[in-house]
Amino acid sequence: MILLLLLLYPPGWSDDHLVGLDTVGLQGMSDIVVDSTNASWIVWVDSASISTGVLFYSRRDEAGNILIPPTHLAYNNIKVCEPRVGIDSSHKVHIIWEDYGSSPG
Repeated sequence: MILLLLLLYPPGWSDDHLVGLDTVGLQGMSDIVVDSTNASWIVWVDSASISTGVLFYSRRDEAGNILIPPTHLAYNNIKVCEPRVGIDSSHKVHIIWEDYGSSPG
């Protein structure tokens, strides 16, 4: 799966921008939020198989330029899925995900 980011800015839609990594893994379970500067925060999972997941995030400006390159946030030994990204009223970015493999404690 290839993640594409479409950004809306005057006078209309921009060209597609590739967000994912050049990898043999499966990329998906993405979420995107736009901040007050019209920059997009993107999170997604890159999986070598259905039972593993590496969490990445990136930030792009409104023209699709990379502000923060794809960066590991959590590694596959914790089996990440369903990441979500949000921005609170103080303009702080929050990223959460489901960890379906680690033991509690």
